[in-house]
This record gives sequence, structure tokens and C-alpha cells, in this order.
Amino acid sequence: MSVIPKNIEPYETACEQCENTLEVKVGQEKLCILKEELAACQAAQAERQHYKDLFDLAPDGYLVTDAQGVIQEANRAAATLLNVSQEFLAGKPLVIFVAEQQRRLFHAKLTRRMRLSNPVQEWDVLLVPCDREPINASARVTLMRDREGKPVALGWLLRDISDRKQAELALRKRKRLIQQIANTTPNLIYIFDLKQKRNIYINRQAYSCFGYTPSEIQAMGSTFFTEIFHPDCLPKLAEIKNRFATAKDGEVLEHEFFIKNIYGEWRWFHSWDIVFTRNADGTPEQILGTAIDITDRKHAEEISLDLERDKEISQLQNRFFTMASHDFRSPLSAILASAQLLENANEELTKEKRLRNIQRIQASAKTMTQLLDDILTINRADTGKLEFEPKLIDLKNICRAVVKKTEIAAASNYRINFRSEGKCKIAYMDDKLLQKILENLLSNAIKYSPQGGNIDFTIVCEPAEGSVAGMATFRISDRGIGIPPKDRKYLFEAFHRGKNVGTIPGSGLGLTVVKKCLQLHGGSIAVESEVGVGTTFTVTIPSSPASF
Repeated sequence: MSVIPKNIEPYETACEQCENTLEVKVGQEKLCILKEELAACQAAQAERQHYKDLFDLAPDGYLVTDAQGVIQEANRAAATLLNVSQEFLAGKPLVIFVAEQQRRLFHAKLTRRMRLSNPVQEWDVLLVPCDREPINASARVTLMRDREGKPVALGWLLRDISDRKQAELALRKRKRLIQQIANTTPNLIYIFDLKQKRNIYINRQAYSCFGYTPSEIQAMGSTFFTEIFHPDCLPKLAEIKNRFATAKDGEVLEHEFFIKNIYGEWRWFHSWDIVFTRNADGTPEQILGTAIDITDRKHAEEISLDLERDKEISQLQNRFFTMASHDFRSPLSAILASAQLLENANEELTKEKRLRNIQRIQASAKTMTQLLDDILTINRADTGKLEFEPKLIDLKNICRAVVKKTEIAAASNYRINFRSEGKCKIAYMDDKLLQKILENLLSNAIKYSPQGGNIDFTIVCEPAEGSVAGMATFRISDRGIGIPPKDRKYLFEAFHRGKNVGTIPGSGLGLTVVKKCLQLHGGSIAVESEVGVGTTFTVTIPSSPASF
């Protein structure tokens, strides 16, 4: 018989049911937790596999080692780099792939790496892959820590930098070669910065050239040029800078400078410069140049010029004395002979003969006077003392007067055909010098046409092309002996005469006088000639005040 009251039994049953329900719920909750943990684990495994795939497929070699450098993990690229399998790498010390001569240094770096706080270091190391030649590699070493911050492992990123090392070595060799060339060449070599206005590089030759060391020159900056350049050369520097503004790549600009060294000696230098670098918009930034001392060459050229001038003066003197001995002797002999004849003649000498002898004396005197006048004209022109006094003149009348004067002096079998074209009435010239020009050209045309004949004299007056200034062109043509081609380049030299003149008298001064008078007018002269056919001289002279 139960001692529990009957009214309590329903409560016990309810409690049991409640406990059973709670147990079911606890079971369900545990099941949910297990499912979540399983899902998280699967996700973690998937993520780990994802990162493992990324690690394994990375193009660079990746390794994970412990603190002693023993390999724990390695990707395919690392295995390929070291020419072994991934499985072989696991558990192997990385140092076995380091070149023997670098192993002690590698161990020292590895020990320091674990002590240092900075997370990443980069080393260059010589690796020896299995059955292959050594390679230069870059190792990026990362310190890995646990949750408490203690170092537990090292991550290695390995890259083959053999090509880069070879390029760097080749570059160093090339730089060393260039430096050796720059330091051993006798030429001065420099790099000038246009913005800084100073040399940023200059080779050792600077010391022998200027007496300054390269470092002293760079320390002087832009004042270097004012210190050593002749004042007359300083304006040229600005001109050179402007020329470089439009210089093309590879275009060489040459210059000469007069420079004072540290000892106060002035030396000549010849430079060759090109654009070395440009900025983003293409403007020249730096100039590369080389220069040599040409002082000795300059002195040699001066000596050579002096010798050449002395030679020319000597030849000129010889030609002058030869000309003088002939051209002065002939008229003097004629004057002396005629004077003696007149002096010793008795009354039987007719009036006509007396007049003829007097005319011979006068003609000879005129010849000598003309010769002396030509010599004086050339000398005054050479010394800058020949007077030039342009004024308004009647050009056509002056030409006619010269024609008449020349025809009177010439034999009867010559005729000068004069004509003018254009407005030739008034011109702005020196009438005396113009007459010398025309008289010499016309007298030459007659002199070198020994058979007689016609001389054509034409003057054409017209405005100069593209200008309001007038120009007068004088053209004188003969049908004489002509001028040999070899003699044409010497036509305007004093005392020079063509090889084909024979016994035709002359001093060789007429065309020199023409040239000197034309230079003062700013005019020009041209010649066309054919031996045995004739010669044409064309003279062009500005004819209005606007031309001067």
C-alpha cells in the first residue's frame, strides 16, 4: 500500500514529462552546435585549401621554415627553383642550398633575424640548385609569431635575380669603362645643367686645363664661368643656350672660347656639345660636351698667317717693283727722249714734230699720273682713308662724259655703243669713284681688244626686288682676247695680269681700283669671259639714299 497520497501522483508524472522535454531540447541544441562546428571546420578546411592552392601555384618561390631554417612547407615554384621535388624539401635545412662560401654569413643572418623586431628583411644570397649552376636570388624573409607574439617560424619569398645581377654587373663594367675613358682621355669632358647653370660633372682633365679640381669647379657653381671666361665670351653663353633650345638630338654645336686658368694664363678652347637629357616637354635639360686646348694651334695659325702675309707682301713688293721698273721706265724714257730731242733740235725741227714730242711727253706724264693715282687709291682704301661722299648726280650724263673721254683717248677704230634702260636720270652715288669704276672698265675693254671694234656699254636702272631702293646695273662688253679661267680668281688682286696679255701694256691695278670703289658703294661685280671671244663685266650699285 502506497504511503504517497493519491493527489500527489499527477504532479510526479508532470515533472517527469517536463524533464524528458528538457533533455530533448538539450540534445537538439547540442546537435545544432555540432552542426555549426562541423560547418565551421569544413569552411576552415576549404579556406585552408584555397590558400594552400594559392601558395602552391604562386609564381615566386615560397618557403616556411622553423627558427633554425628547417623547411616545413614549400610551394612548387620553390621546388622548381631548387630543382628538387616538394616532398624532398620538407624537413631539409635551407642552408644546404646556399653556396658554401656564404653559409657562415647565412647562419649569422638567420640568428640575427630571429632577434630583430622588424618583421621583414631582404637578403641577396647565392643559391646552388640540385645539379645546376649557382643562381643569384633575392630572399624576402618575414618573421612569423604566435598569438603570444613569440617568434615561431620564418616565411621566405625567393626570386631568381641572376639576369638583374648580370645587368647590374654589365652596367658597373660599362660605368667603370666610361669613367676610365673620361679620366684618361686628354680631352675635357663635362655635363652642364641648363637650369642650375653649372657643371654637374667634369673629368680630371679639368685640373690640367684650368688648375681647378672637379670638386672645386662644382663648388664654384655658376660663378665658375665669370671667373674663367673672357668677358667677350660671356654674351656667347646666352647665345649658345638659345641655340640649344632648338637643337635636335645628336646635333653637335661647336664653339671657341678664350679662358683664363688659375695661373692667369689665357688659353683657347674648342668645344663640341650635344643635348644629353631633356625634361618631360622635350626642353633640353643637360648638355654633354667635350673640349680641347687649341692654344698651340691658334698660335701656329697666327704664325702661318703672318708668314702668309709676309709672303703676300713680298710677292706684292716684287710685282710692284717689276711693274714700276717697267711702267715707270717706259713713260720716263719717252719723256726723256722727247725732251732731249726738243732740247737738241735745231730750227730745222718742224712745228708738227715739236708738237708730236710735246704730246708724247704729256701722254707719258698722264700714264704715270694715272698709275700713281691708282696706287694711292688702293692704299687709301686699304687704310680706310679713301673718301666716300655720295650725293645726287645725273647718272646718264656722267656715263656719257666717261664714254666721250674714253673715245677721245682711244684710237679711231674703236666705238662705244652706249644705251640706258629705265629711269637713270638721278642717282645717289659718289661721282668721282663712279668715274674711276667706269673709266677702268671701259679702258680695259679697249686695251684688251687690240683689233678694234665695238664696245657695248649698257646701264639699266630699276628698283631692287622687294625694296623701294633703286639699283643701277652697268654692263660693259668687248670682243677682245678674253680671260683664261685660271686667271679669273686673281682678277682683282693688285698687279696681277692674265697670262695671255702678251705685250699689251698695263699695271694690273685697274680692276683692284674698281673693286675698292665698289666696296664703298656696297656694290658687286661679276665677270663672264671666253678666250678669243670677249669679256662682259656686270657691275651693280645701289642708286638711292634708301640703300645706304
